Amino acid sequence: MYPEPRTFGEIPAYGFFIRHVNRLELNGVEVSYLKEDFRSPFLLQNVSQAKLIDVNGQHASGVPALVLRDVDGLKIRDYPFRADTSLNAVKDQKF
Repeated sequence: MYPEPRTFGEIPAYGFFIRHVNRLELNGVEVSYLKEDFRSPFLLQNVSQAKLIDVNGQHASGVPALVLRDVDGLKIRDYPFRADTSLNAVKDQKF
């Protein structure tokens, strides 16, 4: 039944791949894996007006913890990989 994850093949994030969303808030979310994964835990694409508050994701060495593509109006708070900040009009950024 839709939306069966295998329908889309391997997605570009192992935790949350979020795209085409307006007004997103993730609060108190933590993701991890049992076997090392070389995808980022969070990828936001074509997202506007998002808040990430106290989110955390295990990630392999050299793999970004968060990938942003075409994101507008992002607020980050209590994120272990970046100081609290607000970002506007991000084309492509990884951290």
